[in-house]
Amino acid sequence: MKERPVEVDLKSNSTRALVAAFALMALASLAGTADKNCWAPICREGFRFDGQRCESASPPNVLAASRYDPPQPLCRAGWHVHGQYCIENGCRNKPACDSGETYQDGFCMSNPTSFGYHTKRRASCDAGWALMPASGLCQEPLPISVRGHSALPCVDRGGPVTIYGENFGTDRGTRHLTILAQDPIDVQHTAWDDTAISFLVPARNPRIEPSQEYPVFMWEGRRILFPLVRIRICGAPE
Repeated sequence: MKERPVEVDLKSNSTRALVAAFALMALASLAGTADKNCWAPICREGFRFDGQRCESASPPNVLAASRYDPPQPLCRAGWHVHGQYCIENGCRNKPACDSGETYQDGFCMSNPTSFGYHTKRRASCDAGWALMPASGLCQEPLPISVRGHSALPCVDRGGPVTIYGENFGTDRGTRHLTILAQDPIDVQHTAWDDTAISFLVPARNPRIEPSQEYPVFMWEGRRILFPLVRIRICGAPE
């Protein structure tokens, strides 16, 4: 006997409720995937990883419970060890505080000891990473890319130059530009945002000579961050 297809009454309240429930479950699943952290502490709460074992972050009451060996391997496939955490390869952010600390208003607060004391330190990130104050995460900057510049075919001494690209950083911080003419020469930037940087070529520096080409570098504090462009100075050789 041929079976009749099951008909679903989409107008019934029970069917509508069932469809809505499945939709909410799907949305929750998607949200959980989107918000999934790409890091995980190596040790359980209250313990710190010393490179080999998990040590109690506070003075122990019971010696036997003050340390333990974490499961091996420390991180799952596709992840790597970074300080107190396993970080997924390609993850562009990580906590500024250790697993035994809590982030609060720019500081890493330790868990209270058995006497109720705790310590705090200013949250900081690895060189080249930026602290996001609202979340307490360290974010790896996106790679800088350069599309071109305005000094074509050349620029006069004292003239303006604009470099176009991406990920220069909306907050300049300690970043600055130099022209390499035997030694680095600091330049005065007139505008700086994530996609364009404008500056003036020094007008009276004797090391910047007409008809010569000079590379322009971006610095982060005292280290070279990125070579940007090469510019040619207008005029005949002196």
